[in-house]
Amino acid sequence: MKRLSGVSLGVYVIHEFVIAVLEKLLHLDQSSYYHMLALPMVVWVISVAIVLGLQKIPGVNRLLP
Repeated sequence: MKRLSGVSLGVYVIHEFVIAVLEKLLHLDQSSYYHMLALPMVVWVISVAIVLGLQKIPGVNRLLP
């Protein structure tokens, strides 16, 4: 749980970018059920993975606490 709380700011910062990329790649309509039900969890998982990966790079961990 502590590790996930350490990525919350990074997830907040990066999630809009992840949403934009997924919408372009998957051609999602914002009123679709997939967009409303599944996309939030998918975006969260991808965002956490990106932030955890970035935190392992020296120097970047100062930008994404």
